[in-house]
Amino acid sequence: MHLIDARLTQSASPPTLSELAALCHVSVRQLMRSFRAAHGVAIGAYIARRRIEAAKELLLGGDSIQVISAKMNFGSPSAFAYAFRRATGLTPKEYRGATKITPLT
Repeated sequence: MHLIDARLTQSASPPTLSELAALCHVSVRQLMRSFRAAHGVAIGAYIARRRIEAAKELLLGGDSIQVISAKMNFGSPSAFAYAFRRATGLTPKEYRGATKITPLT
C-alpha cells in the first residue's frame, strides 16, 4: 500500500495497473485480488477516489478548473467536471462555493 500511495503522490497522472503491479512485484491479477481482499475496494476505485481528493485540495487552493483539469491529467475541463460531479454530487464550482468559509456576523 505504501508503494502505491507513494506513486499516486509522485504524479497527477493515474498509474496503469501494469505499472503498479510491477512496482509491487506481482501480476496485475494478483494485485487486483490482494488489494480488494485487503482493503475491501477495487484498486481502480481507490485510485479514482485519491485523484478526486487531490482535486478537492486544488480547488480550495484557488486554481482555475482548467488548470486543475490539466494538473490532474483529465482530457478536458468538462471531463474533469463530469468525473468530479459523479464522485461528489457537486460540480467543481459548486464544491468550491460550498466549502468557502463565511465569517459569522
